[in-house]
Order: sequence, then structure tokens, then C-alpha cells
Amino acid sequence: MAPAYPPPWLTNLANQLRCDHIGALATDTVLGLTGRCVMGMQSRLNQLKERPEQQPLVVLVNGWAMAHSVALIPDGVWLHWPASVTYIMPTQPAHIDLFGPTIAIRYPQAWWLTEIITQVGGPLFSTSLNRTGETPAQTASDIPADIRAKLGFIWEQGVVTQSLPSTLVSLLGSTPQLVRHGRGPTS
Repeated sequence: MAPAYPPPWLTNLANQLRCDHIGALATDTVLGLTGRCVMGMQSRLNQLKERPEQQPLVVLVNGWAMAHSVALIPDGVWLHWPASVTYIMPTQPAHIDLFGPTIAIRYPQAWWLTEIITQVGGPLFSTSLNRTGETPAQTASDIPADIRAKLGFIWEQGVVTQSLPSTLVSLLGSTPQLVRHGRGPTS
């Protein structure tokens, strides 16, 4: 349950993100490598993970209004949000330069995450905290030293134990397609 007012640690994290710092941030699925959705951030995050520049990242939003502002959301998605489900769908035309033609978007359940997004004033890029092909970090002590040295903050409170990534569903075709089974529902 969310506190009546944002705690100081939360405001501090939001300030770090507003200053375009990259950080390790607990989500309701995994310990994520996270940054504000601004031009160049997706590239910075992919470089840290040593993965292809063009590989898109999950975009975290704090609610329906923000989701609609960045994505063309098909009917029925509201039945499964907020949840640990990421949907791939078309990007709003005004945001194709930032996100590409499609967007992988998630409205998380964690109160602290939606409050941080609210304080940042826009969505966040997030991805598992690991190099491509390696096991994702579960705790701060699992973060490789060279990646740790490039982080502006580490906040691992609230991360779920035995973390699984979100369930990934494509809404690009005529019927939903399960891309990855994860923490969230599949129906």
C-alpha cells in the first residue's frame, strides 16, 4: 500500500532519473536497469547490457493516460493492467523517433514504481540488469562491477524474490500472441 505522501527515498530516486542517471531499480518483476524515456537513453542502456542498439526496451508507465500518450492501445488491454504483463503494440506516431514503430509497454502493479514514474513526469525504459546472455542480477551484489560503476543509483528494496520477467504478449496481429511466459497472467 502506498504511503500518504512520497517518502524521501522515492523523491531522491525520481530526481536521479530526471537528471538522466541510469540506475538499478527494483520493479515488481526483476531488478531493472532503468532510465528516463529521452532520446539517447535506450542506446545508453543497450550499451551497458552489450546488446544490439536497435533492440527495444520495455517502457514503464504509471497509468492509462500515460500509456495512451505513447502507444496505440487496442481494445481489451485494460482487462490485464496493472499487472506483470508487457504488451507489444504500435507506437503513437508522435513518439516513433523515441521508441520506434512498436513499443513494449507495461503498467506495473508496484506503488513505488508508479509513484516514481509520476514524479519523473514521464515513462521509464527498463530491462533486466545483466549483459545479454547472462543471468540477470537478483540483488545489488550480483551487479557486475563495471556496470555498477556506471550507475547513478541502486535501489533494490521491494524486488520480488525468485524474480521472473514480465509475461510478454504481442498485440500486433489479429490475435494476441504469447511471446514469453513470465510473472504475469497469460489469458
